Amino acid sequence: MLFFAFAGWEAVAHLAGEFRDVRRDLTRATVATVAVVVVLYLGVSFAVVGNGTYGDPRLDRIAVGRVLGAGLGFSATVAAAVLATVISLGTTNAFIAAVSRLGLALGRDGWLPAPLARRNGREVPVAGVPTVGAIGAAGLAVSRLGGWGTEGIVGLPASLVLVTYLVGTAAGARLLSGRPRVCALTALVLTAVITPFAAGYIAVPVLVAVLALAYRWPRSRLPVRLG
Repeated sequence: MLFFAFAGWEAVAHLAGEFRDVRRDLTRATVATVAVVVVLYLGVSFAVVGNGTYGDPRLDRIAVGRVLGAGLGFSATVAAAVLATVISLGTTNAFIAAVSRLGLALGRDGWLPAPLARRNGREVPVAGVPTVGAIGAAGLAVSRLGGWGTEGIVGLPASLVLVTYLVGTAAGARLLSGRPRVCALTALVLTAVITPFAAGYIAVPVLVAVLALAYRWPRSRLPVRLG
């Protein structure tokens, strides 16, 4: 769960169009963010395991806050709340920017309604941003009404991320060559190893895929208009 709480650095790929020099800057951004994620994940893991701050469901939910509280000398509840707020705001900011542009591309290519591809004079996806916000708000409302715990809230999007990784790395293994292909194959194998741990949520990405194909299929059969 801690690992997937930091997942999302790959969202920078959706912002590729914002870079002046994509080949140079996107590579730097990806390498830097992977390094940051690895340091954070390993650091948190060592701290939690080293302090023995785990072992039952109640403690597992506040493990990071308990470690921070003990180290800094204040309540674990306060530490967990502050940490959750900072992470949530940073993640929200990144994903609204990234997913709104992903929606723009999907709307442009016919996988989502065309209005999502609308931009203003400053190239901001004015339809995508409120749509992402509305989807996020709806998700929070459903999780609140359903009484979901941390496992459910993290597990559902993590299953989508996992399948995205699998499909993306498999595509890289098929399309690339040389060293990039080796990297894609390595990532594919490592992702496949942890896939069984998300088996309980596999219905979510399957449902999303079915809905996407159901939306796209009748449109792909429409005659192409020339001219």
